[in-house]
Amino acid sequence: MTTIYIILGIYTYCLTTWIYYLAVMNLMNVRDEGRLTFPAKIMGYQVLFIGYPLDIILNVIIGSVLFLELPKDPMFTSRVSRWYNDTGWRGKQARFWCHNFLDPFESDKQHCSPK
Repeated sequence: MTTIYIILGIYTYCLTTWIYYLAVMNLMNVRDEGRLTFPAKIMGYQVLFIGYPLDIILNVIIGSVLFLELPKDPMFTSRVSRWYNDTGWRGKQARFWCHNFLDPFESDKQHCSPK
C-alpha cells in the first residue's frame, strides 16, 4: 500500500508542477501580446513564486532519477535542453519530455528544443 501512495504522490507532484508550467506559459504569452493587466500580473507573480521552486525540486528529485545523473542545471527545462541533441537514451528521453509536455505550450513551440 505504501508503494501506491508513493506513486500517487509522485504523479500528483509532477502533475501539479506541469499545471504551474502551463499557467506560467499562458501568462508569458498574454504578457508578450500586451494584454496582461496589472491585477493579473500581481496574481501571476504568485504563480511564478510557487512554480519555480516546484520545477527546481522536480528537476533535483525526479529529473535525477529519470536521467540517472545529479542535476547540473536548476530547472528541468535546462536539463532536457542540454540532453536534447544527444543520440543516446537520455536524448531520446529529453525529446519525449520536450515534444509532449513543454514545447507545445510555448508560443514559439520551442521551449526546450533547439531554436
